[in-house]
Amino acid sequence: MARSKNGIVYIPDRPEQWLEEWANDTPRFHGHWESGTEPGQMLEDGPGWDDAEEAIRSGRERAPKVIVRIGTQHYSAGEEDPEGERVPRWESR
Repeated sequence: MARSKNGIVYIPDRPEQWLEEWANDTPRFHGHWESGTEPGQMLEDGPGWDDAEEAIRSGRERAPKVIVRIGTQHYSAGEEDPEGERVPRWESR
């Protein structure tokens, strides 16, 4: 049975200034899934990914809205764009 998609997934990359402080085996991307109904209500914390496309695939399985942050730039990578926000679409690499 297919899982019902809801909420939003946020996938930020590691800020450059943290690279030296973090262990070398720490994944570049870390994400979490929020319900979208209660602000900040986290449904699942992701395992971390080294590849943005893997993180996005995981996010798309869970939610219709997926936001990726690279540095200070945000991208919409889900089936739906966030309401009331104008962010560029993620272009698969």
